[in-house]
Amino acid sequence: DIIHSVYVVASGFDLKENCPAPNSSSEQGFKTMRKYAVAACLAASLTSTSAFVPQAGRPTAAFPTLKRIDDIRRVPAARELNAEPVDIIQSLSSGQHESGVNGVSTLVDAVSTLLARGGGGMTNAVPPSEGVTLGFLGGGFAVIAWFLFNEYVYLKNKDSTMVEAAGIGESGEKDFTWGELIDYRLEYFFSTSEFANVILLLGLSYLLVVVGAGLLVVGDSNDYGTISEAAWTAWTYVVDPGAQADAPSDFVPRTVSLGVTLGGLLVFALLIGIVGESIGEKLDDLKTGQSRVFESGHTLMLNWNDKSIAVIQQIALANESEGGGMMVVLSNLEKEEMEDRLQMAIDAKENPLDLMGTEVVFRKGNPILESDLKKVSAASSRAIIALTPPESTADEADANMLRQVLAIKALDEDFGKNGSHVVVELQDVDNRGLIEMVAPDTAEVIVNHDMIGRLMLQCARTPELAFVLDSMMGFEGSEFYFDTWPELHGCNFKEITVRFDDAIPVGFRNVDGDVRLNPADDDVYREGEEILVLAEDDDSYEPNAGTYSLEAGECNEGIDCPTLLMERPPEKVLF
Repeated sequence: DIIHSVYVVASGFDLKENCPAPNSSSEQGFKTMRKYAVAACLAASLTSTSAFVPQAGRPTAAFPTLKRIDDIRRVPAARELNAEPVDIIQSLSSGQHESGVNGVSTLVDAVSTLLARGGGGMTNAVPPSEGVTLGFLGGGFAVIAWFLFNEYVYLKNKDSTMVEAAGIGESGEKDFTWGELIDYRLEYFFSTSEFANVILLLGLSYLLVVVGAGLLVVGDSNDYGTISEAAWTAWTYVVDPGAQADAPSDFVPRTVSLGVTLGGLLVFALLIGIVGESIGEKLDDLKTGQSRVFESGHTLMLNWNDKSIAVIQQIALANESEGGGMMVVLSNLEKEEMEDRLQMAIDAKENPLDLMGTEVVFRKGNPILESDLKKVSAASSRAIIALTPPESTADEADANMLRQVLAIKALDEDFGKNGSHVVVELQDVDNRGLIEMVAPDTAEVIVNHDMIGRLMLQCARTPELAFVLDSMMGFEGSEFYFDTWPELHGCNFKEITVRFDDAIPVGFRNVDGDVRLNPADDDVYREGEEILVLAEDDDSYEPNAGTYSLEAGECNEGIDCPTLLMERPPEKVLF
């Protein structure tokens, strides 16, 4: 009966009419019957027109070991056998293994050995893969159940605590519901857990697979005899809505496929939402300037006020000779707002801003926080320009500047020793000593109100001075530069005045940073000092060969000697 039911389903061939029934009571009859079963499996696997072939690998109630058909196909003898299933059955039934179809006996013996590994012939042994699948599904379900139970206990205790705190008796009416408690717990979970969305997505998918696989095994054991097959089918329903079209026509499989597919659509929608939200948050971070700046040797400007555009313009002019440079701006303003202001200055019809190859990078942050200073690579910058924050009183702004200088000092104790420096803007001259006290060798203090007042007074007394200052205090035209020239060591200032063809020496700066403007003629340029000159650019001048004569009447032919009108005392600093 087993042979007949399996083979008729497999190939439509009536086994009872074509093969004599063996004597199943004897040991030889049992072996022959077992070989009939093997031949029926082989026939089902080799018959391409059989209705059983699309379900190869699914055990049935009549023949549980049919799940090993895939193993039969891998037997070398099966690939070499060229015969019809009817010929195989007739050859086996006649007992002519050697004289029958070539290779049938070898194939049957090999396949019988494979089937015997499952537990000794036609047994319903559970393969190792089933144990792994059951352990995986059961372990995950246990974890979910444990989590939900702990949450229930927590909410139960929270409910009792709230009732006790409110003094409500057993008969009293609570002013909250369990739904509100669950909402509170969910809100807390999603706001404190970074992976809450991913955990929810995986949990829902896992429950759909477990419940769907269980219902398929219980409700349709003929088509889904193993939990592995049922779990994989449930998973295809979750990830592919079109997979339900291949579900068996019975009520239970189609109902389960419909329910799991609807749940899969929910999971897919949740997945799209999570991915979209993650991408949106990343784009928002990029727009708001939250990423770190990886630069060195750049100019850093802290805060943004009405002087920022002018500062950017001057830095761009200074970098023009180098083909451009990098400038980073750190401010509490939104990154997009600062970019819009810069773009408006560039697009202005009158006096538009020209960056001349300089790149400007904006970042939002607090300049007094060490973490934000690290974000803009303040320690590796060439210079830092600290502007006073807008909409602050003089004392508040200066206090903020003091904290910025301290933050820079805390960021790198050696800042300033490698040539880097900080220019700090203050609003009250009385607070200047505070900055000089905490950073005497690092910070250069500029009290803008005091300086502007002095400039206005000097220009009012000497109108031509405004043109001179405008030419010197910007990077348009000529400006001041410090540099070291070892070949001029030992020369006095009178000799140095005629050693530069494209620059005007105006003083020295010693190793302590003190500047001597317009020194005496016999003031000697020493090792370690720098020469201060007025030149068009830092690379537009260099010492000449020293062929000029300093005494009248001793000039080289064709060269006009400089004329020293009179002896003059050293000038004082204007400010």
